[in-house]
Formats: sequence, C-alpha cells, structure tokens
Amino acid sequence: MQQELEQIEKPYREAVREKRKQNLEPRLRAALEIPKPQRTKEQAELAKNAEEQIKPAWDEIVGALTAEDLARRAPLRQKLHAIQATKPAPLPAAYAVTNMDKPVPPTFILRVGDVKNKLGQVDPGVPLVLDAKDAEGEAGGSPAKGRRTMLAKFLASPDNPLTARVMVNRIWQFRMGTGLVRTPNDFGVLGDRSAHHQKLLDWLATEFMERHWSAKAIDRLIVLSSVYRQSATPDAAKLAADPDNRFYWRMTSKRMEAETLRDSVLAVSGTLNPRLGGRPIRVPIEPEVYDLIFTEGERDGLWPVAPESEQWRRSLYLLNKRSVRLPLMMAFDQPDTMTSCPIRPASTHALQALTLFNSDFMQQQSAQLAARLERECAASPDCRLRLAYKLALASTPRAVELAMGKQFLASGGKLPDFCLALLNRNEFVYIP
Repeated sequence: MQQELEQIEKPYREAVREKRKQNLEPRLRAALEIPKPQRTKEQAELAKNAEEQIKPAWDEIVGALTAEDLARRAPLRQKLHAIQATKPAPLPAAYAVTNMDKPVPPTFILRVGDVKNKLGQVDPGVPLVLDAKDAEGEAGGSPAKGRRTMLAKFLASPDNPLTARVMVNRIWQFRMGTGLVRTPNDFGVLGDRSAHHQKLLDWLATEFMERHWSAKAIDRLIVLSSVYRQSATPDAAKLAADPDNRFYWRMTSKRMEAETLRDSVLAVSGTLNPRLGGRPIRVPIEPEVYDLIFTEGERDGLWPVAPESEQWRRSLYLLNKRSVRLPLMMAFDQPDTMTSCPIRPASTHALQALTLFNSDFMQQQSAQLAARLERECAASPDCRLRLAYKLALASTPRAVELAMGKQFLASGGKLPDFCLALLNRNEFVYIP
C-alpha cells in the first residue's frame, strides 16, 4: 500500500522539490549538487540545510494532486488505515534498572539555571524538610550505588508515617467523598490544618503498616465501619451543629465519576466488554468535536476508531488525549491531563442533563438496554419493567412506578425512551 501511494505521489514530490531548489541560495544549491561521498564537512552541513528547505510538506503534495490521482489514492489510504487499525500489538517488554559501574556526574545548584555558573554540589538524600536523619547513611558510602534502595526503604519505613498517612487519607477520600485531611496533595504548612481527625488518621496509618501495606485491608476496614454504613437522611439538629459534615454524622451522597458512569451504563445495557489489558482504544467522537480538533485538509486516519466490540470496554482503556475531550467525560468533570487533580470537582449544570439525554452514546445504549429487556423477557411488559429497575437501580419498582411505566408503554411510548429516562434518574447517577 505504501509503495503504491509513493508511486502516485512521487512525480508531484519531485516537482515541488525542483521548484524550491531553483529558489535556493547559490551556495546551498551548489552543495546539494555535490555527491555525498565528495562533500566536505562544511558542504555536508550546507546540503543538510538545503534538504530541509526543499522538502515538501504532505499538504503541498495533496494539494497538487489531480482529481484522477486523488481518486486513485483515496481507497489505498482507507486500506492502509484498516491495516494499521488491526495490526498486532507489539511484543511485551520489561523495563529494569541496574547500578552503574561508574559514579554518575555530580549534580550542582545552578545560578539562574546556567550550567556554566555552578554553586554548591547536591548530594543524594531525601528532602531535608522530612527530617530523615537516619536515611542519609543508607547509600553505603558509594555515590553511585544504593540510592534507590535507600529511598525505597525510607518511604516504606515504619519510622516514616507520612507515606501511610497520605495513602489511607486517599482511601478514605475515595469511600467517604472527602479526606480526613481535605488537601490530599498537601500535608504541609499550606495544607488543611484542621485537627478533627488526627488520631483517626494516625490509627489508620498504623493499621495500614501492620497489615503489610494492604490497600484492600484498609478499604475493607472502612466499608465495614459504622461511619460508612450510615444513612444519608438529614438531621436538623446535627445539620445545625455540623453543616459541612466534618464529623461524618451522615453519609454524603456522591455522584458517580465520569468513567464509572459510562461503565455503569455499559454494564446495565449488557454491552460492557470486560476484557483486561491491551492498547488504548478510540471511540467515535461527535462530528462537531472532530471538526473543532482536526483542521487539516486531509483528515482521514487521524482518529482511527476501534472495532465496535472494543469500543465498549471499560473507560480505563479509553485513549486520553489532551486535545480530544469526550463530551460525556468532560461534562462530568473528568480532569484534563495537564494539571494535577487531587480532588475532582462535582459540578451541576444543564449540559450534564443534555448529554445524558441527547448524546449518541446514551441513545445507543438505551436502545441496547431495551433490546436486552425484550430478549430476556419475551413479550411480558411486567417482566421488562421489573428487570429494567433491577438492572439500573438494583431495586424493584414501587406500585406507582410500575403503573406509570405500564401507562407510558400502553399509550405509545417506546421502550428505549423508558430506558433512557431510567438511566437519567438520580438513583442511577448517584451512589446510594
């Protein structure tokens, strides 16, 4: 395919090169005409400069193609993209580190970043602010060996509680909505200084280390606790005393994150592909998003979409590209990939409702859920409604909900529309 494309483009590429060659400075053109083996060092540099100036860009070649050659070229590019989309994954590779035989060059503090203006030498060690006095001598006296071991031992040492505190705070934040320390990226002077839960944080950190640094063990400890199993029902007296729920007198309702929401929709509709591992996948994007992102003259192949069965894999495997934000993810506060995000915001705005109702993804998955209900319940309206509630909300419909559902379908309402409304309910979008 590539050879055939090259043959079509070759005369146009040569024509552009020749035209640009005539406009070069005489000394550049002269250096370019000298055979490579006969060029001096200066002539080789001039020839390299000349090659960069006469090299045509791809859009210049495409712009010069005749209509006939464009028609010949288009199907070849489509076939090439299909081959690239289905090519096997690269062989597995493992990365490793080893100690070097020779000491690494010393590191210096540089005045205003100038490598020629060195100040004091920086020796290996942990940050002084952590006051890790015992960690300094672990490198074994050698400037080249033992540094990684020293740092790893320090981070996982029972004498360094900071690592354990930060981790258990993250686990608590994941389950409870807010961390015991409300600035999970900053345990320092500028971080959250409240001391409401210092003893609890220290106890969890100690348990974490004693349970062999097992995140599952701490997670199990939290979800089985009475504080996690509380109701979200408000209490006027407690609300007046602690409006921010800093003492966790009730469970705070949490909306699903963007990725979890998408995965839940796929699971309910029955289309979720649970396969583990593999390369990142690209899913279809809206035409207006494509037009906004890709402005090149020839845009085929810039966003090769994965096969349909691969598109329904978990959101963990979606290709996350800075310039391509999926509307569903963006509407539900998925962070960008340019800044650190210790806490995801949970905004509420009209675009979220519009996306859940009108996006191609939600329309398609609602149709898939309706097909699943028809497939598993034959022609029984009662069965379809009960199964829909069970799948989407993990509950059975109340008598009034069942009656409303039957009335909607009996009056000409479509089952996919009922499924779409069900996937828009608060009980689905919010974690109970």
